[in-house]
Amino acid sequence: MKRAVAACAAVALLATGCTAEDGPPPIRIGLLTALTGTQQAPGSDIRQGFLLYLETHGNTLGGREVELFTEDEGENATTSAPAAERLVQRSEVDVLAGTISSGASGGVAEVATRERIPFVGANGRPKIDDTTWVWHTSFLTEDFGASLGRYMAEEIDGPVYVMGQDFVGAYEGMRGFLRAFRESGGVLANPGGEPTLTPMSTADYRPVLDGIAATGAKAVYGWYVAKQGVDFLKQYPTSGAAALPLYGSGATEGTKALPAIGDAAIGVRSAFHYAPNLDNPANRAFVSAWDAKYPGVVPSGLAVSAYDAGAVLDRAIAAAGPDGGPGEINKAIEELGKIDSPRGEWEFGPKTHTPVQKWYLREVRRDGRSLSNAVIQDLVTLGS
Repeated sequence: MKRAVAACAAVALLATGCTAEDGPPPIRIGLLTALTGTQQAPGSDIRQGFLLYLETHGNTLGGREVELFTEDEGENATTSAPAAERLVQRSEVDVLAGTISSGASGGVAEVATRERIPFVGANGRPKIDDTTWVWHTSFLTEDFGASLGRYMAEEIDGPVYVMGQDFVGAYEGMRGFLRAFRESGGVLANPGGEPTLTPMSTADYRPVLDGIAATGAKAVYGWYVAKQGVDFLKQYPTSGAAALPLYGSGATEGTKALPAIGDAAIGVRSAFHYAPNLDNPANRAFVSAWDAKYPGVVPSGLAVSAYDAGAVLDRAIAAAGPDGGPGEINKAIEELGKIDSPRGEWEFGPKTHTPVQKWYLREVRRDGRSLSNAVIQDLVTLGS
């Protein structure tokens, strides 16, 4: 009864007719994403993708009306964990979802595991020991880098210069890249044989970029996100490295950043699990719904991962039954099998609880008035 009364007072996507006699109880979802700070722009993709799934499915998941509670994840685990605690303790949510930052996802995962509530994340995360209550519809951050490592080792005729931001997401991604790159015979051009890390406060990358040609590098791999990614790519074409092909993490030239970067992004290649030009029925339906809701905005991989989080919960909540709680929902996620997604079909790996999925090589191209990441070939299937 307490949960039914609280449901009537919730500020979010409110259930209509909020009494036990009217049907199954509402499902309470706690969505965490970056509402402020350096990750605010990509964080909005998470929110928009999840909301789009709800709006195109009658604001229900598994036949139950949704009450959505949103919290700002902040910049890392020290802010995301208290936000997740508020959702669990004050809002009494049944499920946690979202997060944009790899570091923030770790804090939420700890809360979910301790409270025994499923957490369906929608962006990259590091490896963790206990994944019982933790699921991600995106990828391990290491896979983000590993997906391009072998390709560059085999296709670039010479050493590659690797650089990135000095933060946890870049560490994870570059670690995956370096593992796959070196296992395939790749050699770094960086002096000392290790990636160059630039402080998060860096605004001018040209002092580093101008020295790359002297290292003998034949290509550059950069890991930058948010404002730093915009600055990095805008400066690259006028730097001493301009003649070298540039490969990004997939987040570096993300959809939200492309309008701000402009033509400087054209020709940049990256690896990602999604591109808007994928030709499959699920993606055509998704892009159509996205364009109707957000006209003039190109859909991103983050939005697809959040949309897929909605799809995962929709099926799992239905399988858990009208009175299914966190434990039943978590068990149902484990048994879902294949997910039909705009990115192509995927399923959760039994070990990591992240997708076993195909990765694509993309290139930034102009599509009419807009810039977009277009798939130019399949790369590799990763996941475990």
